[in-house]
Amino acid sequence: CTFARLPAILILGLLLACGALPMQAAWAANAPANVVNTPLAPTAAVDQTLDGIRQDLAAIQTALPGKPADTSLLNMRGKALEDAANADDAATALAPALARVQARLAELGTPPAGVQEPRDIVNQRAQLVKSHSDLDAQVKLAGLLSVEAQQLAAQISILRRDRFQASMGRRTPSILAPAFWSELRGDLP
Repeated sequence: CTFARLPAILILGLLLACGALPMQAAWAANAPANVVNTPLAPTAAVDQTLDGIRQDLAAIQTALPGKPADTSLLNMRGKALEDAANADDAATALAPALARVQARLAELGTPPAGVQEPRDIVNQRAQLVKSHSDLDAQVKLAGLLSVEAQQLAAQISILRRDRFQASMGRRTPSILAPAFWSELRGDLP
């Protein structure tokens, strides 16, 4: 008799457990920002990525006036395009955190005029405003570095094209001239 009720008890337990999961997710979505473990401050990894991109672009810009070889230019252009993609990825990675901070600030609203707010609300609003400005600055920096890297890649492409056109316009001996055939005769075994 007790085994006959076992499937019903298991099904009831499963339904209760499955029903609790959406409630936990809803609580986490509506919980205060300091309760949910979501990073609101800029991450060190993104800072390091953006610093690395900035250093790469500076190194490429300083190497360009030295008239590097065509293979070096090709490698520099590839690195600049890679840096542009990495900067775009960093901006994309920061967008959800920025949206969470903006949503939480919107929930708090503006402080009421003439009413003293509780200290924890004032502290939370100040922390969110700081996080918002930091994240916004990082997103804008990532966008700026992406544009700079794309412009640098375009500049390298123009330089390579100009070099190619200059080499195509260089004078070489005519196929009818004896000097052309004497070079060829000298190369034969």
